[in-house]
Amino acid sequence: MSRFFQSFFPVLITLMVSHALAQTADKKPCYPISYLDFFGMENIELDKWPQEELDGLKQITVAGQKIDTTVTTSFLIPMIVYQLKEFHPNCVDSDDSDYLKELIQLYFLIRQFDHQELDALALTDQIDWVRNDFYSLIPEDENLLNMSFTLDDGPFYGTDTQEAGISEHTISTEFGEIIISKLDQQSVITAKDKTGAVLWRKIIIGLQGSAVSDIRPAEQPIHKTSAATIIQLFAGEALTLYVRNDGRFMYYYHSW
Repeated sequence: MSRFFQSFFPVLITLMVSHALAQTADKKPCYPISYLDFFGMENIELDKWPQEELDGLKQITVAGQKIDTTVTTSFLIPMIVYQLKEFHPNCVDSDDSDYLKELIQLYFLIRQFDHQELDALALTDQIDWVRNDFYSLIPEDENLLNMSFTLDDGPFYGTDTQEAGISEHTISTEFGEIIISKLDQQSVITAKDKTGAVLWRKIIIGLQGSAVSDIRPAEQPIHKTSAATIIQLFAGEALTLYVRNDGRFMYYYHSW
């Protein structure tokens, strides 16, 4: 986490925690938006952000961009997009146009877009534009990283190896399987496709290149989403592995 966000961390937690713990709601979307399941943003109840929170998020975004152009509040994007879905004019009885405009302005601010031309569009067309832009971000792993919020260490990418070691656990997936092995006191994870061909094999390392050992699957390790397959493991603490749905390696996090 950058020094900038460390200084604003208490503010960000205050702004986000109440929404991140929202209750689930069983209802069909009237304005569907794909890929939100990757971020855990599906079928939940999410209250509107008060004006002071919106203003605070805009200030944090602008201040961060002035300090460092690589600083981003992109982890807010899934929450913004979800609310555009929830409060879309087709989905509510009341007029939420002013609130939706505020959300869209925050989205454009985070994405550093000049939105003057889009201001002339109807509100529903602006929402369509944001949805399409959100979709354009999904194929790149780096964008998924930026749009995810976690307190775990990482992302980590492991060290490629040709040696599998001694197999200890196998997890079946839609693309094939994940095999956890031990190699000279180091843990190795191998991904294979349905034909048994190796897609990738990595020694799992953590902070400062330290070995991560004794990895085992969680009780229900596989969570497939529309953007990627998330594999829950344990290595002392939670270890969360992300792979694309075709099995391609992305990255992993290790809880501290």
